[in-house]
Amino acid sequence: MEHQNLHQRSKKNPFIVPDNYFENFEQQLSDKLKLDKKVKKTIFFYPKYYTAAAAIAIFLCISFFIFQPSSKIINPQELDAYFEYQSSFGLSDEIIHGFNQEDLSDLESAIHLNQNEINEYVLGNIDLEYYLNDL
Repeated sequence: MEHQNLHQRSKKNPFIVPDNYFENFEQQLSDKLKLDKKVKKTIFFYPKYYTAAAAIAIFLCISFFIFQPSSKIINPQELDAYFEYQSSFGLSDEIIHGFNQEDLSDLESAIHLNQNEINEYVLGNIDLEYYLNDL
């Protein structure tokens, strides 16, 4: 590689600036900016319409769940049909004959119910007037 000595180089500025460059620079720059200026189209040109559409969509979604008819009311005929259907699945003979007296006594001892608890349950949870009117 060749060794260069900076003292041997010319001290004259190698860059050339055109005449009146700095005097006309501002005008030339503004002319170029005016030519390059383009109108940008945005998606959010009418944001109030998008906001209104979003509000309507949210309202419709919420009202769908609020005003949906409730299915908690049970038709009495459907209830009767359900009980009739379920009663056809009574205890099978295999289950009934599978228990012996020892199994039943073990079951009774495991329950630990006394007569007072049974009476409290019947008085608190069963409509006795309904059954007394049938007599």
